[in-house]
Order: sequence, then structure tokens, then C-alpha cells
Amino acid sequence: MLSLDLPSGLDATTGDAHDPVVRAAATLTLALPKVGLRHVGARPLVGELYVGDIGVPPEVFTAPTVGVDVGAIFATAEILRIW
Repeated sequence: MLSLDLPSGLDATTGDAHDPVVRAAATLTLALPKVGLRHVGARPLVGELYVGDIGVPPEVFTAPTVGVDVGAIFATAEILRIW
């Protein structure tokens, strides 16, 4: 099963699994990986993790309200494998 953005039932911020929760073979998250996807307990639910470019300009991420410097994260490909 493939999950888009994050497996259904998985909290994007904490990585907590709710009932029911999807156990994906792979997850394609959009723009940047959500914090909850990287939680150790979420890994078996996330499966292989990929991040896909949806055209968010880099300056959006570096804005003071977000504060993340992603550089040219999608310079080599539109979809990147995280693990």
C-alpha cells in the first residue's frame, strides 16, 4: 500500500498511531517530511519514505514563521528517497 503525504491514522506532528492506522509499504510525503514521519515508532507504518516536490518556492521555507533552510533540495530530482 502507498500512502500519500502520511499514512491515514498517523499524527503528522507526534508520530502517534490512532486506531485504525494504515501500515504503508511506502509513503510519498509532499514538500518536506512531516515531523511525525520521522518518529521511531512511526517507521513501521511509514515504510519507505519519499518526499516529492510540489513547487513550493524555497523562500517560503526560510520565512521567519517557518525558519527551515532547505537549500536546493529538489535540484537533482522531483522525488527523493529519504529511507
